Formats: sequence, C-alpha cells, structure tokens
Amino acid sequence: MFELGFSPVNSNLLIILHQGMLLFVPAAGFGYVLWYLAGKPYAPRSQTLLGFGLAGFALHALLLQSFVYLGLPLHKTAGGALIVAFVGFAHGMWSGWKQRSLIRRGLRREIFFYSLVFAVAFAGQAAGLLAVGPARFFGNGHYDQANYVVTADFLAEEPFATKLEDVGYRPWLVRALEAKELRITECVVLGAVAVTSGCDSQ
Repeated sequence: MFELGFSPVNSNLLIILHQGMLLFVPAAGFGYVLWYLAGKPYAPRSQTLLGFGLAGFALHALLLQSFVYLGLPLHKTAGGALIVAFVGFAHGMWSGWKQRSLIRRGLRREIFFYSLVFAVAFAGQAAGLLAVGPARFFGNGHYDQANYVVTADFLAEEPFATKLEDVGYRPWLVRALEAKELRITECVVLGAVAVTSGCDSQ
C-alpha cells in the first residue's frame, strides 16, 4: 500500500494504470515509428491509429522475443525497448500537437469513443483485480497461472537456452522449460511489463 494517505483501492488503481500505460506506450510508440518509417502513407484516421498501434504492439513483442532467442533475458532489454517506445510516443504526440489545427473534429470524436470503449472494457476486466489488489490477485485457472507467470518470470531472468540440468535448487524452472516454446509471445509481453514496472509476473 502507498503511504501519504492512499487507500488500498487508490493504490491498486495506480498500479493497474501504471501497468496499463506500460502496454499502451510501446504500442503507440512503435506504431508511430512504423508509420513514420513507412513514409506516413495514410492520413491520420482512427483506423490508421488503431492499425499501426496494433502493429506497434506486435513489433515490440517481436523485438523482445528475438532478443530472448539470442540469449538476452528481458531484464536486459525491456527497459531499452521502453525508452525507444517512449521516444516514438513523445515524437508522435509532439507532431500531433503541432498539427492539431489540421486534425479534423471527427477524428477527435472517433479517438474519444475508441478510448471510451477501451476504458469500459478495461474497467470491467480489472474489477476483480481492483477488489483484491495486484499483490493478492491470482487467476482462477491454475494451469494458466503455472504456464504464463512462471514462464514470464523465467524469460525475464534466465537465458532462453537454459536446460534441465541447469535447474539446480530452482524447481520452478522445470515448468517454464516445458512451456517456453509454446507460450513465449504472451509471456514475453507479461515479463516485459513485470520488469519495467518493478514487479514479478504474478
């Protein structure tokens, strides 16, 4: 719990918003980089923003996954990737601010409604998480808990080439070694958020 008079709900909300931003900024930042490198082929419309945002999210995950395959755990790469994403995001926001007079009112309305739909969906999914707090929240599916959380922590801390004989006194790695080939992309994203937010993958 935060000090300075924060209630548990407020502190939980701040943690969730913080981690939500750690998903949004890479998507927006790398999406803008893709759009910029492509020569800005499409006018800024809501569909363009959404499409390049999804592409940016995928590019961010692909880059981190490639580094994982090269033997670099996420704790060595996730911070640098976030800095690149933030630079792209900041440049995109600055460019949008300079050209704000050219952005039609309809686009602003579309962005508002897209954001509203996202916020409602996010709030609905986060209701249980807000109620008990991130530190005590567990998914109901124990199988998924083992797959995603353990594998994400493994990718964050250990080289991908780690083998069974390297486990030693860390039996939790056995499950991660079994799942790392099957669940890697989603676990890369989860592990990156954990690393950049200073939390574990739970």
